[in-house]
Amino acid sequence: MVPERNNPLISIVLPVYNTADYLEACLESVLAQTYAHFECIVIDDASHDRSVVIIEQYARKDPRIRLLQNETNQGIGYTRNRGLEVASWTYIANFDSDDIAFPEWLETQLQYLETHPDTDIVGANFVFIDRLGNRLLEKNNFPEHDRDIKKVIPLVCPIANNTVLIRKKCFDEMGAYRPSAHVAEDYDLWMRFRERYVFHNTQKSLVYYRVHGQNSIIRERDRIIRETMADFRNKVRYLYPPSFVLIRFIFLSFVSYGIVFIRLKFR
Repeated sequence: MVPERNNPLISIVLPVYNTADYLEACLESVLAQTYAHFECIVIDDASHDRSVVIIEQYARKDPRIRLLQNETNQGIGYTRNRGLEVASWTYIANFDSDDIAFPEWLETQLQYLETHPDTDIVGANFVFIDRLGNRLLEKNNFPEHDRDIKKVIPLVCPIANNTVLIRKKCFDEMGAYRPSAHVAEDYDLWMRFRERYVFHNTQKSLVYYRVHGQNSIIRERDRIIRETMADFRNKVRYLYPPSFVLIRFIFLSFVSYGIVFIRLKFR
């Protein structure tokens, strides 16, 4: 167990854009965390559904929830950065407004960083669910150790952004998300952070990742595939000989995402 502190250690940064259908389940899972000392900074990116109404209701019930609002839609990178600007605690937890956290998410990740001072960023596995919350597949093949994570980063993203806990000093020292990275702002961040910081992946699932029509991974699937393949061709020229860890992760990632798309298509 992580000892309770008089002051919160964790700032959760939670961007929101038109996710009213899933937002209550998301916020309930945040408030149900076994580690209770946190602030949850919710930044609405000019939603035009009931998202703001829902956030305001939860903010009135629990002072740990803080609402910020963009006057116009600015995109995910800008919105995450606005949350980071007001975050005041030692650790940053990223989350997404259509996902659901396991109750032990924060406690598990905080326990690891508190007992491993040489590690800066800790992620975890997750479970795919559909828009109704039905379980699709567990994605449990993220590499565990820093050396293996960094072997994979040049080609694919081996850290799930909605599971991570990060020492805030990383953002203070290296900067935040690039607003120009509209699709894979997290991958761009890991590519920069890998030169300086130590990664780890907890080998258990801590988040339900919801897949639905408005996810960027679904909405911009063709663009992501094109950009990923172009990036792959550029990088492969500079890579050391491929390792088993790299090949295994790429293969299993294609398989897991393929299965999820197929199950959604024929559901």
